[in-house]
Amino acid sequence: MPEVSEELRTRIRNAVRIAREKKDAADANGTNVSEIRSRVESMYASLNFRERHLGGWFGGDREKVGAYMNLLAKRDQLSLQDATLREAANRAENEVQSLMGRYLKENDSDYRDLLVPYEAAVKVRQAVDSILERIEAALSSISSAETLETFDLCSSGIGMSAMSYMQNDDANSAIESVRSEIPSLQAALRQYDGFLETGRVPAVDAKIDDLTDFASDMIFDGVDFMSIFTLSVLDDAESQMTAARSKIRELKKIIDRHVLTAGDSVKAHREKILSEIAG
Repeated sequence: MPEVSEELRTRIRNAVRIAREKKDAADANGTNVSEIRSRVESMYASLNFRERHLGGWFGGDREKVGAYMNLLAKRDQLSLQDATLREAANRAENEVQSLMGRYLKENDSDYRDLLVPYEAAVKVRQAVDSILERIEAALSSISSAETLETFDLCSSGIGMSAMSYMQNDDANSAIESVRSEIPSLQAALRQYDGFLETGRVPAVDAKIDDLTDFASDMIFDGVDFMSIFTLSVLDDAESQMTAARSKIRELKKIIDRHVLTAGDSVKAHREKILSEIAG
């Protein structure tokens, strides 16, 4: 384990103690919330129609209704307190992880060897999520353009033609937006591929083969929406986008597993050093 100054060791130990205390408080309050929710459900089930809907008037037990309302108020109070305690516990735990993360990143080469490829995998996932979002937007725009183009074919009105033209332009912009994301995805994949080749990424069942060529399959053909065969062009664009979405979704499944596996390795190393420091 890298050398730890007494000052940092004390800070980490104090942060761990505070995090544990806040978690214990949150857990204890959570137990109280569960118990009172059970009591609320049981008491509500015992109320008759007049007590549930008329406040106990005209034949109900108003004292029983009053007790039920007090129980509801206590439940709401404890639930609000539970959220506050959980938030405080999470902040305390985040402080511990932040202290450990900064220290290990600066002083532990083994940790850096795990962290760098993990961050590269996260970057790939971010690029994948971004392009998926744009593909979905493009498919929506293409679908709207196809609908208006169909109406335009059946109409002689200038207004419909204008609307169809504008929607076609929106669809073209959406496709260009997808295309503009491809270089970022390719760059992230190339960087991550380097870690795979050097073995710095933990092995997982799902493999990513030839990552650098993967995104090139999504270079879409030019889309000419000024063609008299616009509807056919839209259909082709939709097919290309749908195929690209399928490929990206498959990549997302794989990279999600890589992120999870690499993240677990980073966390395990951090927790191991933390246990040695905090005891």
